Amino acid sequence: MDDDGPVPGLPELAELLEERDAELSAHGARVAGYAERIARVMGLPAPVIARVRVAARLHDLGKVWIAKDILDKPGPLSEREWGEIRRHPAVAAGVLRAGDFHDVAAIVAAHHERPDAAGYPDGIPSCDAPLEAQIVAVADVYDAMLSRRPYAPARTPEEAREELERVAATQLDENVVEAFLRVLDGPRQSTSAALPRPAATAHDGYSRRYRPEQ
Repeated sequence: MDDDGPVPGLPELAELLEERDAELSAHGARVAGYAERIARVMGLPAPVIARVRVAARLHDLGKVWIAKDILDKPGPLSEREWGEIRRHPAVAAGVLRAGDFHDVAAIVAAHHERPDAAGYPDGIPSCDAPLEAQIVAVADVYDAMLSRRPYAPARTPEEAREELERVAATQLDENVVEAFLRVLDGPRQSTSAALPRPAATAHDGYSRRYRPEQ
């Protein structure tokens, strides 16, 4: 992001993400749809639902500034490359704070934190992060698992569901997972974003968060 010139607003940031990486942008749109449905099932008020949707849409904004060869790398990442991946929530949060979007920034900054405090960038228990961040985390992991990545095949919806249940309370908030399972079990709710299955060739620009072997 250039340091000079006006600070972009939320629509401009969404356009920037689309312009720089259409696959990341499409992933963000799907995650936003899932996150909105989770928030509705949890009975959250309309302003919170709106905020979680915006944060989910832009949660990977920081990856715009990560080299594509790192995002698309098929093999294990080096420590330096992992360092680049781990800083993307803070980068996105900084951009959002510069635009005075502090509530959204707080969600984006914490969407990779985990209940067992093994997440990033701060390594705090996710219960200390905004609830909206925990919602984005579940939606993000589910969509990532449905995508074929350079280092892992796509999972079926049934396999992804089983994995969500397995990692609830360690990698993901168990109450949010339970709410999402209710979303998956219930009738499709109408949202403003279509939720197609990710393309089989989707690259790894958004799924390095989740490593089932850990």
